[in-house]
Amino acid sequence: MPKALEKVLLILSDFLMINFAFYIWCFFRNQMGYYADTNFVISLVIFFYWFFLFFFFGLYRSWYAQSRFDEFVAIFKTISIGAFIGFLMTMDVSVDLSSTPRVSRVTYIVYWAMLIFWVSTGRILLRTLQRKMLEMGVGRRNTLIVGWNSKAHELYDNVREHRALGYDVVGFVDVDKKHLDESYKNIPVLGTIKNLHRLIEEKEVEEILIALKGSSQKKVIEVLSQAGDLPVRIKVLPDLYDIVMGYGRTDQLYGFPLIEIMPQMMPEWEHK
Repeated sequence: MPKALEKVLLILSDFLMINFAFYIWCFFRNQMGYYADTNFVISLVIFFYWFFLFFFFGLYRSWYAQSRFDEFVAIFKTISIGAFIGFLMTMDVSVDLSSTPRVSRVTYIVYWAMLIFWVSTGRILLRTLQRKMLEMGVGRRNTLIVGWNSKAHELYDNVREHRALGYDVVGFVDVDKKHLDESYKNIPVLGTIKNLHRLIEEKEVEEILIALKGSSQKKVIEVLSQAGDLPVRIKVLPDLYDIVMGYGRTDQLYGFPLIEIMPQMMPEWEHK
């Protein structure tokens, strides 16, 4: 799924679910005898409040076959922070701190729970659709595996077995030329790390998975140097993490751990 379409669908899903949760909550409050204004302008303001928080905390970054559980945790944390901020902004200090919680304030917790449930439900449905599309071959990404060893072969087997990851491995990249004529399960060694920049452009590569041995620190740095100015994602096996400490985020690819490398670390809201 193209990144632009993914973001549009994410925003649409969040818009529908945030508003749905709001109107259901208003209905719930009105049934209990506490007036709740269902004005569309108010619901729109509330949506933009959550949209800003979601964007700030990176919930609109490209997902691409990541764990749905991890996304749920991120949604839970973001909505909890947002709800706490909203609670503080609407708190009557003289009343809320000097007496037992009012029923009208307790319903705020209901809104928090409903929002988490409905936003998560909308996103899980969207992510399930994305996985099905990847399994059918839609939106898959050309991928290079840097390394020629048992770990690299094991990583390829894992990627091939789980098509929902969306990786189409087009070849391996070795540290030197001595394996250029070899292949693993019909996937050839296309070149060396020195040719990586050219290979990325020629093969239209969007993902790089690094499976070098832990002692190959200079080679990992060379990979980052070769690919750093290109629109590719780079993931590395955990035993190389000490090389790039502080520049990664852990991902689980069906139980196979990889760490995504981000050479230019910055908050999501700083990205253009």
